[in-house]
Amino acid sequence: MASDPASILADLATPGRTLAFCDETDVTHEGTSTMLPGIHLMGALVMASDHYAAIQDELEGFRAAWGLPEIHANEVVTPGTRSKWRQVERSVREEAFALACGIAARPGNQIAYVHVSKSQYADMRCDCRGKGFPQRHKSGVKLVFTPLIVEHLEPMGQAVLVMDRDKPGSVPTLTPMPRAGHLVGGGAVRADSSAVTGLQVADAALYSIGRYVRRRDGIVADTTDAFDRIAMEMLVAMGGRIHNLLGNRGKHNG
Repeated sequence: MASDPASILADLATPGRTLAFCDETDVTHEGTSTMLPGIHLMGALVMASDHYAAIQDELEGFRAAWGLPEIHANEVVTPGTRSKWRQVERSVREEAFALACGIAARPGNQIAYVHVSKSQYADMRCDCRGKGFPQRHKSGVKLVFTPLIVEHLEPMGQAVLVMDRDKPGSVPTLTPMPRAGHLVGGGAVRADSSAVTGLQVADAALYSIGRYVRRRDGIVADTTDAFDRIAMEMLVAMGGRIHNLLGNRGKHNG
Protein backbone atom coordinates (compact mmCIF):
# COMPACT_ATOMS: atom_id res chain seq x y z
CA MET A 1 0.00 0.00 0.00
CA ALA A 2 1.13 3.56 -0.72
CA SER A 3 2.84 5.33 2.17
CA ASP A 4 3.34 8.77 0.62
CA PRO A 5 0.61 11.01 2.08
CA ALA A 6 0.16 13.05 -1.10
CA SER A 7 -0.33 9.85 -3.10
CA ILE A 8 -2.82 8.52 -0.55
CA LEU A 9 -4.89 11.70 -0.88
CA ALA A 10 -4.69 11.56 -4.68
CA ASP A 11 -6.09 8.00 -4.56
CA LEU A 12 -9.04 8.63 -2.23
CA ALA A 13 -11.48 7.52 -4.93
CA THR A 14 -9.85 4.08 -5.27
CA PRO A 15 -12.81 1.66 -5.10
CA GLY A 16 -13.33 -0.80 -2.27
CA ARG A 17 -11.96 1.27 0.58
CA THR A 18 -13.48 3.03 3.57
CA LEU A 19 -12.69 6.71 4.04
CA ALA A 20 -12.78 8.45 7.42
CA PHE A 21 -12.48 12.24 7.50
CA CYS A 22 -11.82 13.59 10.99
CA ASP A 23 -12.40 17.02 12.48
CA GLU A 24 -13.31 18.53 15.84
CA THR A 25 -15.72 21.11 17.19
CA ASP A 26 -16.80 22.73 20.43
CA VAL A 27 -20.27 21.43 21.24
CA THR A 28 -20.95 23.71 24.20
CA HIS A 29 -19.23 26.63 25.87
CA GLU A 30 -22.01 27.38 28.33
CA GLY A 31 -24.28 24.63 29.61
CA THR A 32 -27.72 24.02 28.14
CA SER A 33 -30.84 22.44 29.62
CA THR A 34 -29.53 19.02 28.55
CA MET A 35 -25.74 19.34 28.23
CA LEU A 36 -22.82 20.28 30.47
CA PRO A 37 -20.61 23.26 29.62
CA GLY A 38 -17.25 22.91 27.93
CA ILE A 39 -17.93 19.85 25.78
CA HIS A 40 -15.47 19.23 22.95
CA LEU A 41 -16.17 16.68 20.22
CA MET A 42 -13.89 14.94 17.78
CA GLY A 43 -15.43 12.74 15.14
CA ALA A 44 -15.11 11.14 11.74
CA LEU A 45 -17.40 11.15 8.75
CA VAL A 46 -17.06 7.60 7.41
CA MET A 47 -18.00 6.75 3.81
CA ALA A 48 -17.26 4.32 0.98
CA SER A 49 -14.51 5.42 -1.39
CA ASP A 50 -16.63 4.36 -4.38
CA HIS A 51 -18.73 7.53 -4.03
CA TYR A 52 -15.93 9.97 -3.33
CA ALA A 53 -15.15 11.15 -6.86
CA ALA A 54 -18.79 12.12 -7.47
CA ILE A 55 -18.98 13.92 -4.11
CA GLN A 56 -15.79 15.80 -4.84
CA ASP A 57 -17.00 16.86 -8.27
CA GLU A 58 -20.36 17.98 -6.88
CA LEU A 59 -19.06 20.12 -4.04
CA GLU A 60 -16.10 21.56 -5.91
CA GLY A 61 -18.35 22.26 -8.90
CA PHE A 62 -20.74 24.22 -6.68
CA ARG A 63 -17.90 26.22 -5.18
CA ALA A 64 -16.45 26.98 -8.63
CA ALA A 65 -19.84 28.05 -10.00
CA TRP A 66 -20.23 30.65 -7.26
CA GLY A 67 -16.54 31.48 -6.79
CA LEU A 68 -16.66 30.30 -3.19
CA PRO A 69 -13.80 29.71 -0.76
CA GLU A 70 -13.27 26.56 1.31
CA ILE A 71 -16.44 25.39 3.03
CA HIS A 72 -15.77 25.90 6.72
CA ALA A 73 -19.16 25.64 8.39
CA ASN A 74 -18.67 28.20 11.14
CA GLU A 75 -17.63 30.81 8.57
CA VAL A 76 -20.43 29.85 6.19
CA VAL A 77 -23.05 30.28 8.92
CA THR A 78 -21.56 33.22 10.87
CA PRO A 79 -18.84 34.84 8.74
CA GLY A 80 -16.53 37.18 10.63
CA THR A 81 -15.42 40.56 9.37
CA ARG A 82 -12.30 39.07 7.73
CA SER A 83 -13.99 35.98 6.32
CA LYS A 84 -14.26 35.60 2.56
CA TRP A 85 -17.80 34.33 3.19
CA ARG A 86 -18.76 37.78 4.50
CA GLN A 87 -19.50 39.02 0.97
CA VAL A 88 -21.52 35.95 -0.05
CA GLU A 89 -25.29 36.30 -0.08
CA ARG A 90 -27.07 34.48 2.73
CA SER A 91 -29.13 32.38 0.30
CA VAL A 92 -25.92 31.05 -1.28
CA ARG A 93 -24.42 30.37 2.15
CA GLU A 94 -27.53 28.43 3.10
CA GLU A 95 -27.32 26.44 -0.13
CA ALA A 96 -23.63 25.67 0.45
CA PHE A 97 -24.28 24.50 4.01
CA ALA A 98 -27.26 22.41 2.90
CA LEU A 99 -25.23 20.77 0.14
CA ALA A 100 -22.40 19.80 2.49
CA CYS A 101 -24.82 18.50 5.13
CA GLY A 102 -26.83 16.64 2.51
CA ILE A 103 -23.69 14.90 1.25
CA ALA A 104 -22.76 13.93 4.80
CA ALA A 105 -26.17 12.37 5.40
CA ARG A 106 -26.29 10.24 2.25
CA PRO A 107 -27.10 6.52 2.62
CA GLY A 108 -24.20 4.44 3.85
CA ASN A 109 -22.34 7.30 5.49
CA GLN A 110 -21.92 7.41 9.26
CA ILE A 111 -20.45 9.62 11.96
CA ALA A 112 -18.30 8.11 14.71
CA TYR A 113 -17.35 10.44 17.54
CA VAL A 114 -16.10 11.03 21.07
CA HIS A 115 -17.18 13.99 23.19
CA VAL A 116 -15.77 14.88 26.59
CA SER A 117 -16.51 17.86 28.83
CA LYS A 118 -13.79 19.84 30.58
CA SER A 119 -14.98 18.61 33.96
CA GLN A 120 -15.01 14.98 32.83
CA TYR A 121 -11.54 15.33 31.39
CA ALA A 122 -10.25 16.86 34.62
CA ASP A 123 -11.67 13.85 36.48
CA MET A 124 -9.99 11.47 34.02
CA ARG A 125 -6.62 13.15 34.56
CA CYS A 126 -7.11 13.10 38.32
CA ASP A 127 -8.02 9.41 38.33
CA CYS A 128 -4.85 8.64 36.35
CA ARG A 129 -2.77 11.25 38.21
CA GLY A 130 -2.21 12.90 34.86
CA LYS A 131 -0.17 10.01 33.51
CA GLY A 132 -0.55 9.68 29.75
CA PHE A 133 -3.03 12.55 29.51
CA PRO A 134 -2.01 15.98 28.18
CA GLN A 135 -3.01 18.99 30.22
CA ARG A 136 -5.03 20.61 27.44
CA HIS A 137 -8.61 19.39 27.26
CA LYS A 138 -8.84 19.39 23.45
CA SER A 139 -5.56 17.51 23.09
CA GLY A 140 -6.93 14.95 25.51
CA VAL A 141 -10.12 14.47 23.50
CA LYS A 142 -7.98 13.80 20.42
CA LEU A 143 -5.90 11.32 22.40
CA VAL A 144 -9.03 9.43 23.45
CA PHE A 145 -10.60 9.52 19.98
CA THR A 146 -7.67 8.40 17.85
CA PRO A 147 -7.23 4.75 18.93
CA LEU A 148 -11.00 4.30 19.03
CA ILE A 149 -11.50 5.40 15.42
CA VAL A 150 -8.62 3.15 14.33
CA GLU A 151 -10.34 0.24 16.09
CA HIS A 152 -13.75 1.21 14.67
CA LEU A 153 -12.42 1.09 11.10
CA GLU A 154 -10.70 -2.29 11.39
CA PRO A 155 -13.73 -4.50 10.52
CA MET A 156 -14.34 -2.38 7.41
CA GLY A 157 -11.23 -3.63 5.61
CA GLN A 158 -8.73 -1.35 3.92
CA ALA A 159 -9.34 2.21 5.09
CA VAL A 160 -7.91 5.71 4.76
CA LEU A 161 -7.87 7.89 7.87
CA VAL A 162 -7.60 11.60 7.11
CA MET A 163 -7.37 14.20 9.87
CA ASP A 164 -7.65 17.95 9.58
CA ARG A 165 -4.23 19.28 10.55
CA ASP A 166 -3.98 21.58 13.56
CA LYS A 167 -2.16 24.32 11.65
CA PRO A 168 -2.56 25.14 7.94
CA GLY A 169 0.12 23.76 5.66
CA SER A 170 0.38 22.84 2.00
CA VAL A 171 2.17 19.51 2.49
CA PRO A 172 0.23 16.57 3.99
CA THR A 173 1.98 14.36 6.52
CA LEU A 174 1.58 10.74 7.64
CA THR A 175 1.52 9.80 11.32
CA PRO A 176 2.17 6.06 11.89
CA MET A 177 -0.10 4.42 14.46
CA PRO A 178 -0.07 1.14 16.37
CA ARG A 179 -2.44 -1.65 15.31
CA ALA A 180 -3.13 0.19 12.05
CA GLY A 181 -2.27 -2.45 9.47
CA HIS A 182 -5.71 -1.94 7.91
CA LEU A 183 -5.01 1.75 7.29
CA VAL A 184 -3.45 2.76 3.99
CA GLY A 185 0.01 4.01 4.91
CA GLY A 186 -0.24 2.46 8.37
CA GLY A 187 -1.53 5.59 10.07
CA ALA A 188 -3.34 8.91 9.71
CA VAL A 189 -2.84 11.39 6.91
CA ARG A 190 -2.93 14.94 8.25
CA ALA A 191 -3.94 17.47 5.63
CA ASP A 192 -5.25 20.99 5.20
CA SER A 193 -9.03 20.92 4.84
CA SER A 194 -8.86 23.39 1.94
CA ALA A 195 -7.25 20.63 -0.14
CA VAL A 196 -9.58 17.76 0.85
CA THR A 197 -13.29 17.88 0.02
CA GLY A 198 -14.09 15.13 2.53
CA LEU A 199 -12.68 17.19 5.39
CA GLN A 200 -14.92 20.11 4.44
CA VAL A 201 -17.98 17.86 4.46
CA ALA A 202 -16.93 16.38 7.81
CA ASP A 203 -16.53 19.90 9.20
CA ALA A 204 -20.12 20.73 8.23
CA ALA A 205 -21.43 17.47 9.69
CA LEU A 206 -19.72 17.88 13.06
CA TYR A 207 -20.58 21.58 13.24
CA SER A 208 -24.22 20.59 12.75
CA ILE A 209 -24.11 18.35 15.80
CA GLY A 210 -22.75 21.16 17.93
CA ARG A 211 -25.17 23.72 16.52
CA TYR A 212 -28.15 21.50 17.18
CA VAL A 213 -27.08 20.84 20.78
CA ARG A 214 -26.36 24.51 21.50
CA ARG A 215 -29.62 25.71 19.97
CA ARG A 216 -31.91 22.82 20.86
CA ASP A 217 -33.81 24.87 23.43
CA GLY A 218 -34.58 27.46 20.74
CA ILE A 219 -35.52 24.74 18.27
CA VAL A 220 -38.01 23.34 20.78
CA ALA A 221 -39.37 26.86 21.24
CA ASP A 222 -39.68 27.18 17.44
CA THR A 223 -37.22 30.07 17.13
CA THR A 224 -35.05 28.45 14.48
CA ASP A 225 -33.42 29.90 11.40
CA ALA A 226 -32.58 28.18 8.10
CA PHE A 227 -29.16 27.01 9.32
CA ASP A 228 -30.74 25.41 12.40
CA ARG A 229 -33.21 23.56 10.22
CA ILE A 230 -30.49 22.33 7.86
CA ALA A 231 -28.47 20.99 10.79
CA MET A 232 -31.52 19.33 12.30
CA GLU A 233 -32.54 17.77 8.98
CA MET A 234 -29.06 16.30 8.58
CA LEU A 235 -29.19 14.68 12.02
CA VAL A 236 -32.67 13.29 11.37
CA ALA A 237 -31.54 11.88 8.02
CA MET A 238 -28.53 10.22 9.66
CA GLY A 239 -30.89 8.33 11.97
CA GLY A 240 -29.03 5.53 13.74
CA ARG A 241 -25.80 6.18 11.85
CA ILE A 242 -24.22 8.44 14.49
CA HIS A 243 -22.09 6.39 16.89
CA ASN A 244 -20.50 7.32 20.20
CA LEU A 245 -17.19 5.46 20.23
CA LEU A 246 -16.97 5.55 24.01
CA GLY A 247 -20.17 3.50 24.20
CA ASN A 248 -20.20 1.75 27.55
CA ARG A 249 -16.48 2.23 28.18
CA GLY A 250 -17.23 4.96 30.64
CA LYS A 251 -19.49 7.82 31.56
CA HIS A 252 -20.17 10.54 29.06
CA ASN A 253 -22.37 13.58 28.88
CA GLY A 254 -25.06 13.76 26.24
